[in-house]
Amino acid sequence: MLLLALLTACGPRDDGGAAPGAASGTATSSRPGDASGISVVTAVEPLRVGPTTVTAQVSDGAGPLVGADVSVRGDMTHAGMPPALGALQEGPPGSYATDAFELPMAGDWIITVEATTADGREASFESFVSVGAR
Repeated sequence: MLLLALLTACGPRDDGGAAPGAASGTATSSRPGDASGISVVTAVEPLRVGPTTVTAQVSDGAGPLVGADVSVRGDMTHAGMPPALGALQEGPPGSYATDAFELPMAGDWIITVEATTADGREASFESFVSVGAR
């Protein structure tokens, strides 16, 4: 079963853990601003082995953040698998995306989205997902 996971900032969880979701083939998640003041809403779609699209909406209390460097990393929950890496490209204000992210095998993954704003603030957000075969 695919999981819908709440993306959380590094540090203590305030949501009690990942929430199960519908088997829609999509992981969407959001996190209110952490100490950096950055908020991120992320989607991984479809959530399957092979190419997938990752999108992120990056903002702070003043609105969408432009000019950020946003990347995604996928790590399997077991040792020995190299990470899946991707860089998100900027689109409309505060929107970042890549369709060049690829999860090479089914299983449990930790998806990490990192954002560095134009003014140097950094934030890292983590989500736990279960990826099914094609």
